Amino acid sequence: MKEKYPDYFNERVNFNSVLHNKNSVEEIYRFFKNKYNKIPSIGELNNVGIRKEMQEMFNTTYRNSNESLHQSEHYEEIERDMFIRSGSYQSVTLFLHQYSGFVFKDYTDLLFDRNKQKTVPTGTCIPFSKKMYVTVNGKILPCERIGHQFALGEITDTEVHLDVKAIANKYNVYYSKFENLCGKCKNTKSCIQCIYNVSDLDRKPVCHGYMNEESFQNYVNS
Repeated sequence: MKEKYPDYFNERVNFNSVLHNKNSVEEIYRFFKNKYNKIPSIGELNNVGIRKEMQEMFNTTYRNSNESLHQSEHYEEIERDMFIRSGSYQSVTLFLHQYSGFVFKDYTDLLFDRNKQKTVPTGTCIPFSKKMYVTVNGKILPCERIGHQFALGEITDTEVHLDVKAIANKYNVYYSKFENLCGKCKNTKSCIQCIYNVSDLDRKPVCHGYMNEESFQNYVNS
């Protein structure tokens, strides 16, 4: 693609790489920078849906991106070059978007008092609003970072099965479990907690992203 459609490649193609124990942030950065002159996005392994007997193997495979970046020999150069794609930059961007009061998604945002607008519990994406993911077995998921047990539909040889009412009901049931907690949380505006990454979702889920007044002030100061 780079050789045959160089303009398209330079303008439209980006890379997303997964960090694990056999690579590092610096190795990933160098590979894509030297080979394609691209700055990659680097994500960590998703820890959802790991079988209990495989948890220990997962723990040895998992690697934290910030730790790996700080261990890099050329840490400052890499962080400066990856600036927009770094986790810290994205956290600041999210905060400014939600709390500065000067970011508007469309013209209608100018017409309403934001303080009176209702928010959907948790930071879960509305299904199919950003993307969708289809597994090799035909399961349809809202994205690639959640367990296959949360499939919203499936593709077979003869049809696409997608029950929109059932999906809406499923989300409403999940949201209802978090409504009271989210109503007391001080960080509802910039919450990034996905319900599908919460343990024990079907029984008594616990949100680890919950913030009281003190923890929210620490977040603001940070």
